[in-house]
Amino acid sequence: MKLKNIFILFLIASNSSVMAEPIDEGKEIFLNRCGMCHKYPEPSALNATQWKFVLKKMQKRMEFLKMVPLTDEENEKVYEYLRRMSK
Repeated sequence: MKLKNIFILFLIASNSSVMAEPIDEGKEIFLNRCGMCHKYPEPSALNATQWKFVLKKMQKRMEFLKMVPLTDEENEKVYEYLRRMSK
């Protein structure tokens, strides 16, 4: 393979991983935290507005149960993941 082709493949791969990072982080947080008390909900089950409401409700629920709620940053990453995967 020519050096130019290898360089192009490297650029494509590096750009893809950078662009996917917020979704991957949000998904990781979602899988680690949202399954602690219940089954994982299907991200496509709700639309973005509904997910925003559910996340606020779950934050309050975690506080009520004396659990550490998601940070604002974690919450935003989870919302972004769910928004992109929603219907």
